[in-house]
Amino acid sequence: MRRIHLAFLLAISGAAIAEVPDSLGPIKDFQVLTPRPFGYTIGDVIRETLIISVDREAVLDRNSLPRSRINRWLELREANVVESESDGLRRYRIELAYQSFYAPLEVKNLAIPAFKLVFNSVGQSGVPKDSESAEGSFHLDVPAWRFTMAPIRELSVLREEGLEPMRPDAPPQLPGRSGPIRGLAAAGVVGFGAGLYLAYLHGYLPWRRRGRHFGAACRTVRALSRAGEGADYSAAYAAIHHAFNGVYGQPLFSEQLDEFFLERPAYEPMRAEIKAFFVSSYEFFFGQEPKETGFPMSRLFRLCRDCYDIERNLR
Repeated sequence: MRRIHLAFLLAISGAAIAEVPDSLGPIKDFQVLTPRPFGYTIGDVIRETLIISVDREAVLDRNSLPRSRINRWLELREANVVESESDGLRRYRIELAYQSFYAPLEVKNLAIPAFKLVFNSVGQSGVPKDSESAEGSFHLDVPAWRFTMAPIRELSVLREEGLEPMRPDAPPQLPGRSGPIRGLAAAGVVGFGAGLYLAYLHGYLPWRRRGRHFGAACRTVRALSRAGEGADYSAAYAAIHHAFNGVYGQPLFSEQLDEFFLERPAYEPMRAEIKAFFVSSYEFFFGQEPKETGFPMSRLFRLCRDCYDIERNLR
């Protein structure tokens, strides 16, 4: 009843088990577990498991395992051996993975060749006995296992039915036009935004033309004032002079200030401070001690800011 139940389980799992009788002496149990014997094609891996129980004195000679290349179409890819001891027996679980490279033109019966596993006996000291003597070693015959391989495609059946062996290549898909159009639109938006920002920075926009000269000078003086005592006064003076030149429309010198105030009466309330600036600038650049200035950086920034407010309100 137990063997019938075992055969039923193996029929469900698709595995084949070979058992050995008790008359094999040191070999107490031998099973061969195999997968389904059909449905394989070129390149498939076939896994075979050997379960062996022997006397504790018997040790597997691992050199007797199959070589990596079995024949021209079959190779052994893996050979894992797990050894354990229980109930006074030495148990081996040998997992073999074969790969088939046979390319049949029709369904073909093939077989994994049989081979022999050699076991050496060891004494109580653990030293192997003479392997050439009958008492020192024995072998176990692993039977061949048959299976079937099928071709990847069957040409004869297709031709008999009037079908083409190979389907024509699929035509290439035309690239969509929406992607380039969206990319072009995005590039146009980015370019327009960059141009608008540059126009904003240079004061070319109508709502940015008011105060653009002294606005730039204020930004320069503010940045220079962060340096503290090491501030570059020459750059600050130059930025403010550049702003006056822009407002006046030409280079403005101290002897032209009266004419400047006549043409730009909005700056008349700043006459005294502007004249003081020009005097300080002349002393800074052309005086005997050019590094001395009566205009600290805070006063220069305040002059820029007041002139910026006037320039921004000009019509």
